[in-house]
Amino acid sequence: MNTNTDTQTYITALWDALPEPVQAALSGLDVPSQLSSICSEHTLTDADTESIAREVWFVLLGAEQREELQQHLASALSEPNEETVTKLLATLDTKIFHPLGELLQQNQDEQASGYGTKQSTQSPLEQFVKKDADVQARFEKLPEGVRNEIFSPEVTASFSTLVREHALEQEAFMTFGAHVVRVLTGLENVNDLRTALRDKKIVAHEEVEPFAQQVEAGMVKPVRDAIVKEVGKRKAAK
Repeated sequence: MNTNTDTQTYITALWDALPEPVQAALSGLDVPSQLSSICSEHTLTDADTESIAREVWFVLLGAEQREELQQHLASALSEPNEETVTKLLATLDTKIFHPLGELLQQNQDEQASGYGTKQSTQSPLEQFVKKDADVQARFEKLPEGVRNEIFSPEVTASFSTLVREHALEQEAFMTFGAHVVRVLTGLENVNDLRTALRDKKIVAHEEVEPFAQQVEAGMVKPVRDAIVKEVGKRKAAK
């Protein structure tokens, strides 16, 4: 497996799933140049610069949470220490995350709320929900607790881990995302997903079952638990 190629493929797929206003804001900020300047300012090695850039892009594209970045930066640096990580994170906030949030707010983009503070942008799952009218209509009818769980850090992280571990290429990523949100909203079930994984060759034949099991454990189960919780609340309220 070519890790660099797989990572770039994943980043490209995440980029393509972003709304155009967010793409425009990221392009306007010239993130690659900013990252290069920041890493030079902190005298990072070329290898560290590449690792830091990867982690920052994962946050910017919604694959990881902003709150997890400090831990990921520490893991990415070849010689991490608390002071370096803290200073680096502060510079990233000042030169990338906060300015990006301001750009989105200036454009009055509906994605802007909380950008650069709680979470950089919508998760890829949110983008897939919006791409399918049937999914969005079904999603909007779900109880708030269930909607929140579908976009929760836990479910988003499971989705991102699956994509990265199985090195899904762009077309496979888009197809998987389209099907998994149908499963999470109840329009399809896990067996439907198994069929799509196999027939659309999202993963190799021998990976279909373990992949589906990972989806069920890391994504479907938390959402199912949220549904049970909501049902319990309604019964208790009667």
